[in-house]
Amino acid sequence: MTDTLSTFEFFQKFPNEEAARLFFENRRWAGEAVCGLWRVECH
Repeated sequence: MTDTLSTFEFFQKFPNEEAARLFFENRRWAGEAVCGLWRVECH
């Protein structure tokens, strides 16, 4: 995947740190945090 964003597009997508954190958390854990080796749900 070679999608690129201009600086302007980047700041539109991630206007602040929380927006970026939420995006990456959702990409990583699909809305459900999973802990370490055992892949169990975190609370």
